[in-house]
Amino acid sequence: MPNKYSYLSLSTSDLISEICPDTQNPSLCLKALRSDPRSARADLNGLALISLGIAETNAIQTKSHLIAKLSKGATSPVLKYRYETHAERYRETIDNLKVARTALKSHHIGTFMDRSSAAIDGPATCAYYFEGLPAEPTQLRQGNKKLEDLCTIIFVIHDRMTSG
Repeated sequence: MPNKYSYLSLSTSDLISEICPDTQNPSLCLKALRSDPRSARADLNGLALISLGIAETNAIQTKSHLIAKLSKGATSPVLKYRYETHAERYRETIDNLKVARTALKSHHIGTFMDRSSAAIDGPATCAYYFEGLPAEPTQLRQGNKKLEDLCTIIFVIHDRMTSG
């Protein structure tokens, strides 16, 4: 009986094809996982680590480029507060993804899942700060959605790891 950390009953290509349809955005999942050359030989644990890295990189880029740019251009105190709050949520997301990766490497699956779940809260709650006017900029809404979609890849992989 294979243990849940080395489970691999399918080729990696088949594994990715099995995981991605269960995510919120299957095409993004396929594109993201197949864009990393390590995916070609990765098992579930490896795909989870790759997914964590992809989500973290996305969060760092969104925070450093998009949120910083929007914050710098904000003219009202309301918008400045909203962007500062977004930046803080993204800092928390990045920290949670880092801890999740460390936990997974140490085979602490509970902490891995807890921190992965906490990571998705950052972009998910950002929309809350834009209830009312002015509306959330489209590019920020899209950035938040993309990070949420990337985090769901991690959840689907976790489900496969714990069911195997």
